[in-house]
Amino acid sequence: MSKDIKEMTPERIKEIQSKTAYPQSVSVQQALLQVWNECEQHQQQKIEELQNQLYISDKAHQRVCAENVELEQKTEELQKEVKEKDEWTQTVVDRFNKSNEENTKLKRHIKELQDELSCS
Repeated sequence: MSKDIKEMTPERIKEIQSKTAYPQSVSVQQALLQVWNECEQHQQQKIEELQNQLYISDKAHQRVCAENVELEQKTEELQKEVKEKDEWTQTVVDRFNKSNEENTKLKRHIKELQDELSCS
């Protein structure tokens, strides 16, 4: 179809009629009606194609949204797990430090006792 046919409007029909020798003749009016109907059919096909594209896009969007929700839930679970492991690690580090301090105290005490024994 040419550009003019794709953009068929009542104004365009009047323009075409004004350029014909017999604008009110049945054959001219039938021809214009046929072109009008073909344009209408073409426009309807375009609308259906766009609706299909929109439907497909909407389904894809819904899938992505669902995946995002799932990923957000997994992220929250992993963050909770990391927090728990961080707390556990801190507990282990605190226990190690306390044990190390006690070890140091015990070594000092042993050293003091050894010094006392050696002095006696």
